[in-house]
Amino acid sequence: MTAPSGWATQQLAEFLAVLTSAADDEDAVADALERLAESFEADAGAFLRQGRVAASLGWATGCTPDAEVIAAAAGDGAGVTLTGVGACETVVIPVDRDVGTTLLLARAGRRFTAEEIGLLRGMARVLALGLRLLGTVAAERRQVEENRDLVVSLQERQALMERLSRIQREISSRAPLQEVLDAITLGAAELLRDETVAMRLVDEADPGFIALVSSVGLSAELKAKLDRVPVDTGVGGRATVEDRLVVVEDYQDWDGAIGDLAANGLQSAMGAPVHLEGRPIGSLVVASYRRGRTYSEPEREVLVAFAEHASLALNDARTVQAMNTALDVATHQAMHDDLTGLPNRACFYDRTDQALRQAARDGTSTAVLLFDLDRFKEINDTLGHKYGDRILCEIGPRIRQGLRDADTLARLGGDEFCVLLPRIDGLGAALEVAERVIGLLEETFDIDGMSLGVDASCGIAIAPDDGDSADLLLQRSDVAMYVAKDSHANVVVYNDALDVNTPARLSLLGELRGAIAQDQLVLYYQPKAALGSCRVEGVEALVRWQHPRLGLIPPDQFIPLAEHTGLVKPLTTWVLGAALSQLRRWRDDALHPELSMAINLSTRSLLDDSFPTEVVTALERWGVPAGLLELEITESAIMADPVRAHRLLTELAAAGVKLSIDDFGTGYSSLAYLKDLPVDQLKIDRSFVSHMHDDPNDAIIVRSVIDLGHNLGLRTVAEGVEDLDTWEQLTTLGCDSAQGYYLAKPMPAASFSAWLRATARTETQVAT
Repeated sequence: MTAPSGWATQQLAEFLAVLTSAADDEDAVADALERLAESFEADAGAFLRQGRVAASLGWATGCTPDAEVIAAAAGDGAGVTLTGVGACETVVIPVDRDVGTTLLLARAGRRFTAEEIGLLRGMARVLALGLRLLGTVAAERRQVEENRDLVVSLQERQALMERLSRIQREISSRAPLQEVLDAITLGAAELLRDETVAMRLVDEADPGFIALVSSVGLSAELKAKLDRVPVDTGVGGRATVEDRLVVVEDYQDWDGAIGDLAANGLQSAMGAPVHLEGRPIGSLVVASYRRGRTYSEPEREVLVAFAEHASLALNDARTVQAMNTALDVATHQAMHDDLTGLPNRACFYDRTDQALRQAARDGTSTAVLLFDLDRFKEINDTLGHKYGDRILCEIGPRIRQGLRDADTLARLGGDEFCVLLPRIDGLGAALEVAERVIGLLEETFDIDGMSLGVDASCGIAIAPDDGDSADLLLQRSDVAMYVAKDSHANVVVYNDALDVNTPARLSLLGELRGAIAQDQLVLYYQPKAALGSCRVEGVEALVRWQHPRLGLIPPDQFIPLAEHTGLVKPLTTWVLGAALSQLRRWRDDALHPELSMAINLSTRSLLDDSFPTEVVTALERWGVPAGLLELEITESAIMADPVRAHRLLTELAAAGVKLSIDDFGTGYSSLAYLKDLPVDQLKIDRSFVSHMHDDPNDAIIVRSVIDLGHNLGLRTVAEGVEDLDTWEQLTTLGCDSAQGYYLAKPMPAASFSAWLRATARTETQVAT
């Protein structure tokens, strides 16, 4: 299920309402679980604290399978079978890492979508904040209760209780904060019968000063003088700074007296601190002009009780404010792109669905225009991602110039921008907008004094002719956009003949899952040798599909299918296990004890937080030293999410695994990223190596990459070495290792074993 943004906003708002109405954190957790299960149609759910099930939903009371739930939570969202629920998909979301709380939802038959998981993370942040602040309010409430018990001996205890109860009701009903604070000062004045009562709070913008927020009995002149004074001024200031009850019964002789009050004849005063989240942030002060006025112990306790109620009111108001802010932030993050601030994919889906419903009622057309920047990669490669990001931020305002106010512009990711045109007069109007936007983007962008230009390709899909859903329109505009890009046309309109997703290709995708499970995949191995000594150092594992009907299928026909589906994870797991088990056999045969094994990783592997653990587990299972495993990652895979990629690569490097950047020179990275990555070697892309002996520019690029790698302390490997001239030229340039058809083609395990034995016997490392 894909959560539209309107639905997401509603769920967040209702979730906040559930939390704010909870009496305590236990009720909040129970209510939150019930609300989450309803919102995401989950069959079961659990809230874990410190690795234990604190609350659950979906099982009879006392029948929760705690061990299974804890194991499922540790499994980080894998499909599991739960007693009483059955086979289901789970999603695990951390709530508050500081206190070790985790949320788990499970449902049968359907995986949780990325949009649902994003919304769940937002709800988890709201829940974490709510639980923390509810804890603070609970602590304040307990303190209020304790102080209430202390004043039961007062002759006016009934009036006090009624007054405090009234204030508590105002707090619980979310009365305006100023009304609650005024009720507190008035109540203190009536019960303690002092002429003057004042509440002052620290100025958050300037903590060195304290401001008057509520008062009784102060003249307009004194109000003006005491409106904003240094934080340590007077009895209230002393109570705030020292965080204690301060009683002064000889005000005329007190060294901290405020001159204007003393001159008016003030005789005594006492102040109690007011707290916010446990910190003193102000005070409640009562003062009298009556001679001989002293404060009994019960009266002191009354003032403290009123001050604690002020604390409760402030904490409650802060809780509501913080939760509303969290709701606004979560809603905005769920609906907008972090870099550009434009609506994101979820928001675009929601607005498109709304436009389609309106168009169906009106009998009008709706168009989706997908723009992709054609020369954006050159800017990233040449100037770095800082300039690329600046361009992306400028794209939105430039495109907006060519749109109506009612049109929606969204960034879907990378350099893809999408425009929704509701209520248009057919294809002609959509083409006019597309050409206008293309023209606007052709104008150069001025970034730090540099004139930078980008081109764009546009694909158009029109509803209802090309589809009646946001998914279908976006998919078909994407097809048209790629045709425009391949044909170097500015704009292409979708038609059925453009769609290359043929039934045969879709059938192959359907068979791929079975191929992984039925062991139809095979690995071929291509050796890598040191250029100086010609000694074989390692081998790269390359996957093939031995199809029972179609024969041996090369990777370029099924790897992209796996990359765009969830199959790339089980495919990577299979390759990892098969390669390490083969390396174990070669080590047992003493064929080459120090032979290393290289495996290519996909972008999705670098987005999978569990992958480092999977690698370590596989190494331990097959008894292979971590240093013999090389994981090859492309630059573009790293740049899909540089922060997460850096974290995962650091974990792998810490485990001892060697890391290599594959196809170096063709991706999106810059030196700013490269120098911080824990990699061991650079693999120079074959597109530069294969022509270096007859193309001087390619030779310069290869030499530059070798020098760059060595200067960064990295080994360099050339791939695609096809002849002796290239081999010798690379040796002269100081490249460390090479692989390619000149050394040997990829071959099955048995053939590689025979080849390696033959090269060892003849002491010749170069295949002829």
